[in-house]
Amino acid sequence: MGPNARWIEVAPKGAQTTFALYTPPGMESRIGGFTGICLNSNDLSKTYNDLSAKGVKFTKTPQKESWGAQAQFSDPDGNEFLIVQTP
Repeated sequence: MGPNARWIEVAPKGAQTTFALYTPPGMESRIGGFTGICLNSNDLSKTYNDLSAKGVKFTKTPQKESWGAQAQFSDPDGNEFLIVQTP
């Protein structure tokens, strides 16, 4: 990611896939905005209820769409993520 670059990789325990969290130099304005990361759920209502009970702040509650359903939440830095459920 370039000289002197710093990033962190995160993953749930036992996962094969990781997320590399990184802000390219000069793009700090991306922090606190929509990430474009979509997470899939087999039961969006259950996922929403479980995460809400754990203190996750949703900026958009579950909504039905023509292609399935989605909800949106933010992390403590204001980064936004989608959770989707497809039929």
